[in-house]
Amino acid sequence: MTNEQIVSEIRNGYSVTDYMQLLYESNLPLIKKFIKPYAAYGGIIARILFWIVGSGTAL
Repeated sequence: MTNEQIVSEIRNGYSVTDYMQLLYESNLPLIKKFIKPYAAYGGIIARILFWIVGSGTAL
């Protein structure tokens, strides 16, 4: 299933939690690739990931 298909299911309200998890897991390697250069900044990475996953809270 492509990212576009997953997002479509999420937007349609079908199994939102499951599809959000699938979207996150399927994109985690890409997320880590972009975040890796900033690993020296420590805890900010966890805050960024928490925000990306959809907590909706500001950094």
